[in-house]
Amino acid sequence: MDGFEALTRVTSDCKPWPAGGQLAVCGGCGTVQKPLTAEWRAECDAIYTGYTIYQMWGGQEQPVFAGADGAAASRSSQLMRKLADAGFLADTGRMLDVGCGSGTLFHSFRAVRPNWTMAGSELGDQTKAVVEAIPGVEALYVGPLADIPGQFDLITLVHCLEHVPDPSAFLRELSKMLTPTGVIVVDVPDHTRNPYDLLIADHCTHFSRTTLADAAEAGGLDLRTCTEDWIAKELVMVGRAGGAGLTERSADPKPAEATVRGQLDRLARLTAVAKQMAAKGPLGVFGTSIAGTWLSRELGDAVQFFVDEDPGRHGRTLAGKPILAPSAAPSGAQVLIGLAPEVASLIKPRVDAFAQATWHLPPA
Repeated sequence: MDGFEALTRVTSDCKPWPAGGQLAVCGGCGTVQKPLTAEWRAECDAIYTGYTIYQMWGGQEQPVFAGADGAAASRSSQLMRKLADAGFLADTGRMLDVGCGSGTLFHSFRAVRPNWTMAGSELGDQTKAVVEAIPGVEALYVGPLADIPGQFDLITLVHCLEHVPDPSAFLRELSKMLTPTGVIVVDVPDHTRNPYDLLIADHCTHFSRTTLADAAEAGGLDLRTCTEDWIAKELVMVGRAGGAGLTERSADPKPAEATVRGQLDRLARLTAVAKQMAAKGPLGVFGTSIAGTWLSRELGDAVQFFVDEDPGRHGRTLAGKPILAPSAAPSGAQVLIGLAPEVASLIKPRVDAFAQATWHLPPA
């Protein structure tokens, strides 16, 4: 996609990354991906060499926006509660979390299903001691999936599949590890509702609801749900082994191309609008994760502070600038709510109460 290469990027662990990447839309199925070039693979190797899990949150799992009242919850706790409420989890079983990192999901899963046995899978063993110290965890398995023993009643991939070059082949391999009644659960960003996902340098595939469902069916899964309603800005797919396979792609590439083109244009306009705001008073950015990190790089010294509703972020810094509570925004300041549109529109009515600053939605 023309114009993408001019945008600076961010790593999935919230670190600035230079401009110069590539983005493409498949002309056959409408899937949005980074081309699998040698340059992209080298960038990923460099990113993962210095990767810091949840580095913006001191190693703790990032909270996700959970409602109009501003309540926040960990992504994994919200996901596990939804799975339990939907009837996908028996009282006992064995689960595998692929790409488990430091094991944060296991704590949330244990809270809803304490009698299950849990296991993790990772590329390296850096977190092995931490993960295996969690009650109920049998092991952290490192290396090929085929080497993991036994079968599982639940396999989870939380913010994992978007890093995989061939999602359908990966899901097909995992489906062989399920018990007859087991399910695979995938949670990924929804790029159609969160344009900042396109800027994450090490995300290979950028999913819509349609392309995630297509990838699951092409991977031999029988879809039980593919929803955008469980977690803001994200998609959750639940599937069982034994699907009939994908016979016809659902996606038309032309709407996908138009969506991505519109998103890239809005991102380009966003920085121009923010610079105009800076001429009217001190400029702040609401949000301190992917979007905030990207804006800090794009806007440089034009940004004087950041705002976040998470009390755990207050008093810290991003790009050398202070992170403030909404009530502490300076008088006369202009604050850009630099988040995905659906979240920004829910936040604005709350922060408008702090009338010492002017709060701006991102451009439509």
